[in-house]
Amino acid sequence: YWTDKTVAAGNDSNKLEEKEVGPGEGIATLAIVLVNKAQSDISAIKGYLSLPDEFEAVKPENTTNNISFSPDDNISNISVASYDSIVEPGEQFTLYFDIYIEKEAKVGSYYRYLDLACSKVLTAGDITVEDIPVSFRIPGKEILDVETKNQYLSPTKINKVGINIINKGSADAHNAIITISNDAANVEGS
Repeated sequence: YWTDKTVAAGNDSNKLEEKEVGPGEGIATLAIVLVNKAQSDISAIKGYLSLPDEFEAVKPENTTNNISFSPDDNISNISVASYDSIVEPGEQFTLYFDIYIEKEAKVGSYYRYLDLACSKVLTAGDITVEDIPVSFRIPGKEILDVETKNQYLSPTKINKVGINIINKGSADAHNAIITISNDAANVEGS
């Protein structure tokens, strides 16, 4: 899921809520929830997510740590996240990837591989790397705007006004509630 923060908040997932993102969003944080299926505690967890061309990794320098990626991966476009606590067997943990969503991104699903590197707590120096298939979705956003058909209104008369509601966003709008009010307190007369 995509979160409500523009920069990942480390391991503290209580501060994050889901948000809709669309093409051209800019920097957004993708949260990937995983489960430790190993029979032992794991730590020193790092995730390397290869991104499609419509996305750009937001990352600090020198983050690949000599991990070998599959030949299809674009090494320059790998987003990196880490989890800094010990994870017990069966326990969930979340990796947060800061990603720049380009204008060329399309609404829909994307399928990539997450290279997960970690070490077992009781096995010193033994690093395990797994390729995990992941999918994420760009749901798009609804951006509703109002347009009136007639631009001139006659004073002191009842005027019929045609109003169009236009969705300028990248996702379908559902269950929209439109309220039109006449707030006399905001009308000034001279």
